[in-house]
Amino acid sequence: MQIAETTNVRSANLYSSIRKSITRQPGAYVVYGLLVAIAFGASIDSSAFRNVTNLIDIPQAAILLALAGLGQTMVVVSGGIDLSVGSVAKLSALLAAIIMNGHNSMIIPAVLACMALGAAVGAGNGLLISKLNLAPFIVTFGMYYIIRGTALTVTTAPVGQAAPAFVDLYLKSFLGIPVDVYLLAAVFAAGWFVLTRTPFGRHVYGIGGDAASARLS
Repeated sequence: MQIAETTNVRSANLYSSIRKSITRQPGAYVVYGLLVAIAFGASIDSSAFRNVTNLIDIPQAAILLALAGLGQTMVVVSGGIDLSVGSVAKLSALLAAIIMNGHNSMIIPAVLACMALGAAVGAGNGLLISKLNLAPFIVTFGMYYIIRGTALTVTTAPVGQAAPAFVDLYLKSFLGIPVDVYLLAAVFAAGWFVLTRTPFGRHVYGIGGDAASARLS
């Protein structure tokens, strides 16, 4: 009897949480519904779409956008926007290829250089927005063209080469699923934990909700 009552309470709490989530963010669930409908329709229309290989290829092909989306989520939740992401990704790929140039020993320096580039651009955007009180849209839009111009100044033709071990990481799989998809899942889990279970995450939500109130509290 007690087990049944506990189960009923848990079911009621789950139902209540789902209902509140849908009420609070109806637009998001409309997008999810459309995505499911498109996938269902494509699966019916094409046998090539619904095969296992394609289901594995889709998340692997979306890794770059997914990582950028995770970072962008934190920016948007805080009430900002970053339009420079695409150019930073382009220049980072160019920088990594030049530094690696096909040598496994240069993977770590290349990764550190790309992280330093991202940190420098992010710090520059943040200082301009916070200290000069400029609009994030304008600052990051301008940075987009600065970084893109820098990349085109370096070269307009393919240069450098990814290290073999770096390429192998993209090609390796475990239990039929690419290793980098597991890494993406781990990064998303870390992002979820940071946003929902840490003081930093609460500050991000607080600033996005009302920057003035967050500053005063």
